[in-house]
Amino acid sequence: MQKTTFSYPLAARLPRRLSRVGVSAAPVAPESVSERIGSLLDLTASVSLSKALGGLDGLGFDADQTPSDPTTSAQTASDAIKKAVVEEHARLASHIVARFRPQAGSSRNKLPTLTEFHANCMDRDSFSIPMESDTPNCSAAFSPYRKTYLATQGKLDIACHRLRLNTARAVARLSPDMNRIASLDNTLGNIFYHGQQQSFSRIPILLETHFGHLLSGQWKTLSRKNPEADDLAPWFSHDGWVILFCERMRDLLLAELELRLQPVLGLVESTDRSNING
Repeated sequence: MQKTTFSYPLAARLPRRLSRVGVSAAPVAPESVSERIGSLLDLTASVSLSKALGGLDGLGFDADQTPSDPTTSAQTASDAIKKAVVEEHARLASHIVARFRPQAGSSRNKLPTLTEFHANCMDRDSFSIPMESDTPNCSAAFSPYRKTYLATQGKLDIACHRLRLNTARAVARLSPDMNRIASLDNTLGNIFYHGQQQSFSRIPILLETHFGHLLSGQWKTLSRKNPEADDLAPWFSHDGWVILFCERMRDLLLAELELRLQPVLGLVESTDRSNING
């Protein structure tokens, strides 16, 4: 029987990306968020641990996907499970790439264009500097980016939970052994899930600090402190700092997606490691 092996970047990718963009050292918390994420989500040491997320109620695969003759169709069912995971990963990755690109339009939670960024800063007095300060109101300027990042995280959370549940239910139908593995996934799921969510919730906070450092430095280079939209145009050029920051957010979410899918991949790979004919 031919084996199909999945290969995705390991769980260390997200901490590396956090360090690369210079946000892990931000004075938001006394401990290193990168190290906390890495230690909590290092799923590579054990296949069993990598399958420890699940245990949610929801819609599963349709009953007619269950192989009627395990001796002849178990591998077909296993391949269908793998195909569903690959397709959902591609769909979610495409969503992230499309979302984290400043563009015109009226869609909710989109990144602002140059004109919208300038208008938001003016409306919220981002460049009105108090006498005792020499930095702009970075939190107000970051607001649309925070909203987009959080909305995308929420979408990933829902989609990955649904995929984990569907995959576990489909895997459980393959054989008695696979049913026991899926049950283990269900038992350990909630414990891992809450720790993961706590780690992911820190990322927008770190990104806001990083954004503030970038905006403060770039604001000081402006020729006037109440700029017009055209004055900010270099920030939105193809290598401008705003565009590069958007790309960093995109890359962090892609790495987060891979982490969220690690338990699913563990379940899928277990169908190759186990005698699925039970």
